[in-house]
Amino acid sequence: MALIKITFLILLMGFGSILLAQRISIPEQAKEMSDISTDYSSIHDYSNAMIYIDSAIMLTELSDDKIAKANYLNKKGIIYYKLADYQQALHFFNTAIKNGNDSLFIAQCYSNIGSVYVNLGNYDVASNYYFNALKINENNNFEEGIADVYLNMSNVYMSMEEFASALDFQLKALEYYINNDNKSEAGYCLSNIGLVYLDLNKVDTAIHYFNRALEINTQTNDQHGIAGGLINIAHANVKKGNFYSALKSVEEAKSICVNTKDSFFLTKCLLTEVTINKKLGNTREAIKLAQEALNIAYEIEVLGEAENANLALSKLYETEGEYSKALNFYKKYNVLKDSSLALDKTKAIQNLKIQYETEKKEQQIITLEEEKESSQKITLYLIITSIALFIAVLVSIYSFYLKIRNSKHKLQLSKTIRQKQELELTKKDLENENLEKDLELKHKELATNAMNLIRNIEINSNLFQELSNLIPTADDVQKEKIREIISSYKIMSQDKGWKEFELRFGQVHKSFYKNLSAKFPDLTPNEKKICAFLRLNMTTKDIGLLTYKSVNTINQARKRLRKKMDLPSEVNLITLLSEL
Repeated sequence: MALIKITFLILLMGFGSILLAQRISIPEQAKEMSDISTDYSSIHDYSNAMIYIDSAIMLTELSDDKIAKANYLNKKGIIYYKLADYQQALHFFNTAIKNGNDSLFIAQCYSNIGSVYVNLGNYDVASNYYFNALKINENNNFEEGIADVYLNMSNVYMSMEEFASALDFQLKALEYYINNDNKSEAGYCLSNIGLVYLDLNKVDTAIHYFNRALEINTQTNDQHGIAGGLINIAHANVKKGNFYSALKSVEEAKSICVNTKDSFFLTKCLLTEVTINKKLGNTREAIKLAQEALNIAYEIEVLGEAENANLALSKLYETEGEYSKALNFYKKYNVLKDSSLALDKTKAIQNLKIQYETEKKEQQIITLEEEKESSQKITLYLIITSIALFIAVLVSIYSFYLKIRNSKHKLQLSKTIRQKQELELTKKDLENENLEKDLELKHKELATNAMNLIRNIEINSNLFQELSNLIPTADDVQKEKIREIISSYKIMSQDKGWKEFELRFGQVHKSFYKNLSAKFPDLTPNEKKICAFLRLNMTTKDIGLLTYKSVNTINQARKRLRKKMDLPSEVNLITLLSEL
């Protein structure tokens, strides 16, 4: 840490002396540092981007400029977000909020925090932050901020595969950007709309939007946007089977990435070429491209692309029948996948980089040994062929060699079969383990949702009690109005809470309602609802809170339920429901 601070001070003194010679103030120096950081970030050079944004923050501390400091802290959070270090990103976004005093800036930070939670898969929390940002922007009549939140909300719905809602928000954002001639954001929005249609397999419509985005990005000379658009068009052409058109688009994108030194998008280009060559049957070329993509991904420490490259290499080697290599790359892929779930990306990348360098050196040693062995074989061959008197011995040796080769072939065949079986078993074990993790996560989300519902209902109950306390002092019209508010809000909150709970319950216990209806077809919807709560082993008090019923009413409902199911006294109702 001390070394980093010394580096910052040296950078500040060197850069600052130049700017002071030009009589530039400290706030202007800080802005220069921030702008340089943005330039580095745009080409995915996050190491240099971090150095310059930290320098900007240090300058604001010298000038005690809290507003600028908040802005630069937010930018630092964005860099950590792009590095997928979500814990640090959340820390700096929240620190920026504490230092900021402008409502629109706070709305921007809320939006950024929402994006972090989208990537963490927590869509409920993400939506809450986005709606808070939307409310602030609407109160300030800030249309650009509203459009940005619409764009972020569309990403939430795309992640949830609710494409209709995603398109609705995308089109609202696009309308604003076009009306206000914001071509950069309009191009991004059009690309996202194209991606939605691509997921819906409406390929021609997707290509239409990708071409519109490409046209706008070309007008604004947005090299990053042009490269992304060409990659999107390539993916669409792959879906249509136009592989050579796809290759042409990718080659154009690669050229742009090389010229702009955009290593991140270059890996995407290479992996797209892997897909195309695999479709064309060029497996060896695909392996070469995937290995190149993997090397770059390790070099720039981009976990997601390293994960994709390892998976691609595993599948390609499996196609070639090289099951040992296929299993090796699949294990690396799974390490990266598990690392992303545990948010331990840096350690995983470093370990795999060390492993990669070790394997690279081992391969070089093997190559040298093979060359040495080849040289020895040539020498031996020359000696043997020059001695004609030993032809009979050579024939005997050759016959013996054939027997050994056949034996090795049988051993290799057996080894190949065993490796293939091991690969399949490993894949199945890992897939089962991932399924168990997903199920456990859904159980936790369901329990959390139930507790949140109970907590909200308790808050509502306190509010209803406060309203009820106003009735004795109110006139007849006011009394009736208060009762109507309490009644309608109870119905509305109960219906909304139940629908959300039922959706999550169905995701975890998919066959529960089907089995329950098959075994007890005469149950009413309310009785099925109570069965769902009992299936989660919830207390009578909690069920009463969720349904706005008294404990006595729930107990009576349970008795009627047992009678309707014709259950003997020795049969436990909760145990029975747990087995469905």
